[in-house]
Amino acid sequence: MASPLRSVVTLLGLCLAAGVASAADEDALALGGDPAVAEPAKQQAIRLYAEAGVGRIQQNNGSAPRDAHRAALDLRLTGKFAQNWQYTLSNRFDDIHPVLGARRSSLNSLREASVGWQNDSSSVELGRINLRNGPAYGYNPTDYFRFGALQTVTTADPIALRENRLGTYMLRASRTLPLGTMSIAIAPKLADEPSYRALSFNAGATNLTDRALLSYSGQFSQRVAAQALLLAERGRAPQWGASATALLSDALVAHGEWSVGRGASLLSSVAGLVEPDKRYQRSAIGLTYTLPTQLSLTVEYEGNGAGLNDSAWKSLLAQGPAAAQRYLSLTQSSLEVGSRQAWLVYASQKDAVFKKLDLTGFVRINGNDRSRLLWLEGRYHWKKLDLALQWQRSSGRALSEFGSAPYRQIVQLVGNWYF
Repeated sequence: MASPLRSVVTLLGLCLAAGVASAADEDALALGGDPAVAEPAKQQAIRLYAEAGVGRIQQNNGSAPRDAHRAALDLRLTGKFAQNWQYTLSNRFDDIHPVLGARRSSLNSLREASVGWQNDSSSVELGRINLRNGPAYGYNPTDYFRFGALQTVTTADPIALRENRLGTYMLRASRTLPLGTMSIAIAPKLADEPSYRALSFNAGATNLTDRALLSYSGQFSQRVAAQALLLAERGRAPQWGASATALLSDALVAHGEWSVGRGASLLSSVAGLVEPDKRYQRSAIGLTYTLPTQLSLTVEYEGNGAGLNDSAWKSLLAQGPAAAQRYLSLTQSSLEVGSRQAWLVYASQKDAVFKKLDLTGFVRINGNDRSRLLWLEGRYHWKKLDLALQWQRSSGRALSEFGSAPYRQIVQLVGNWYF
């Protein structure tokens, strides 16, 4: 395993490389939400931070625990360069040890790089765009551009993973109509396979085929909003989707997503099986309750008709650990639910115990074999520094999804320094 010094040296080098951008507008950085604007005429916002973590990993194969360390540099830049014209750049470089399988320890992720034009009723964007659809927390069936978009995994938190994935190269246009907003996104094929180089635009991770997504979003009342979607993909049947959120009371919000279409099962993609396409449905439905103490609690049911039931998972494990690892890697990089059914309970508390301490945690439960993934984080905020302690544990029978995961337990201390 590589020395922790390598991560530190890598991080320092990246900080020096980004120093010009940081020094140009130090006051434009913000710790939470959108950064402050330093030059109103240009309307530029920049967020730059370095991240470092150390921890301990307990493996599921009974071998001795392993030390872990990682470092990252994360940049997001947005602004306007002319009337009605704007730009976005979002990039992250990670150096992670250890890594699973054939993944690279050092990898750059160009998440977004786009230019756009907009007026009061229309907008057009071109470039790599992280287009996210769906209100669910742990699984988004209508988020059609998620497949293969996650290059690096530094946390189990599904919300953070969705933010850190790669965007898709596309042309996107939208127009506001009297009853809602209509938009179309066209994503062409740009590569035949993903790239595994450390420095790459990696169009193959997100643009392996020609796709077009048509969507309509509407606010039907002060309490109900919904979206309908149609995905067209070369060589495949159309995928139909819908999502909605409803404010049931001042403290209770309901959300739901649903997608249906013909395609291949996840198992056939991993095992190389040639099977006729079948009609699969995917869904997520949940409730979020927020207490006056700022404690937010979400319960979500997730269904994936293309995932594995208990017997299919055992058949996959019978092929050996490598087959199971390929399946888990596919579902993780595509932000998929690997089982036929799953549950998620997600909780967050702002200013817990004392001010500036946030507590977040979730448990994901496989609905077929009842195995579980538990993740907890305590994060304290200073002016230019966040310090977090994270704990993750997988549990279940030996032949269950989380019971056979490579890592049984991970404990790590993570610091984020904002420039």
